[in-house]
Amino acid sequence: LARIGAQVGLLRLIGTSGLSSGFEKFLKSAPPEVLPINRTFYYRSQTWTTALAEAGAAEENSRQAQNAGTLGDKPLAVISAPGESDDDEETKRLWAERQRKLANLSRNHTHVIAEHSGHLIQLDNPELVIRIIRNIAQAASKNNQH
Repeated sequence: LARIGAQVGLLRLIGTSGLSSGFEKFLKSAPPEVLPINRTFYYRSQTWTTALAEAGAAEENSRQAQNAGTLGDKPLAVISAPGESDDDEETKRLWAERQRKLANLSRNHTHVIAEHSGHLIQLDNPELVIRIIRNIAQAASKNNQH
């Protein structure tokens, strides 16, 4: 429905008219100069087609990740959101466990919990993401020099 709604402009109408304050709030979470780009991107039908394909491949992606083995000493950073505030305790516990497992794919890992961030940490806390990327790039550079 989202894909069809995007094709006929219904998502844009709902979002910009205030009927779906959550979606516009999400779009406006980025810096103001990015809002027109976000709107153009997120209201396109191709965005929703891609999102549906990604969701459909989630089980296969998880299976492949579980069978990938380890990364040895390659630098790895995992930035985790603390979970949604309305998640039950078991969901939060499972999320935290999976994030720890992901971080432990490398003996040379950093695992940061991005407090006060939601799913899109790069929008909620871009400075943190930039700092972690720089740290990983520096660690990778040092590994390549040895």
